[in-house]
Amino acid sequence: LTQQLLNALKGVLATSLQPVLEETEDELLTREEASNYLKVSKATLNNWSNLGVVKKHKIGNMVRYKKSELQNALIG
Repeated sequence: LTQQLLNALKGVLATSLQPVLEETEDELLTREEASNYLKVSKATLNNWSNLGVVKKHKIGNMVRYKKSELQNALIG
């Protein structure tokens, strides 16, 4: 029974995460990585997210930033 539940859960997760994985073909960065990439503090990155300068993506309880979107934000 436990193995059946694990297999069912793996199937559900794979199906649920597939659109996210397809949507995020480019590299996803953590808050730390994104702030280092932009050479700003994590507080500034959070402010920019709140102002809509950069877009954050929530995956469960994690926040990630698409590298391509950060590059576009830098370009203007």
